[in-house]
Amino acid sequence: KSLPLLQKAIQDSDEQVRLLAQTQFNQIIAGLEGRVKTLEADLATPPRHLNKLLLLAEQYHEMVYLGLATDETQAIYLGRAIELLDEAARTAPDNTAVRFLLVKCSLKAGRLDQARTGIQFLRKKGWQPEVLVPWEVEIAFLERDWELLSTTLKKLDVSGATPAVLRGPMEFWLAPAKG
Repeated sequence: KSLPLLQKAIQDSDEQVRLLAQTQFNQIIAGLEGRVKTLEADLATPPRHLNKLLLLAEQYHEMVYLGLATDETQAIYLGRAIELLDEAARTAPDNTAVRFLLVKCSLKAGRLDQARTGIQFLRKKGWQPEVLVPWEVEIAFLERDWELLSTTLKKLDVSGATPAVLRGPMEFWLAPAKG
């Protein structure tokens, strides 16, 4: 949670603030990278435990989510996370935590078919529309399928389960055209 504030403080006009912020920022990054290296080393020798696969995938996702990856490393981190999650899904095919993170990583990596498959899995496991529909809306948007986007938002609107994050976009997409 402190990373955005530290990134802002790194740009401060006061040199002491910049140095302190940079030091703290670097320590957090070093901690994340250290955990990744430790988990990678643990997974290098069998057996490869489900919890470690999931934890390492979460670390890679977190580095992308926090904006700590360049475009190039983002693709590498997400690819590695998806690889680990695919292995975890083979190990524990009914584990929803694995599938949940796999959907997030697949969406971020632009692997929309894989994300859609994960959403279908979660739906069969009983996950509620207010959790799954925002991802379906995102897929429709990324595919530029405006009709599906509108239809999906309308279904969500009728259900009354609209997440707060979607109220603005829903208002925009479902508002009648003004001439």
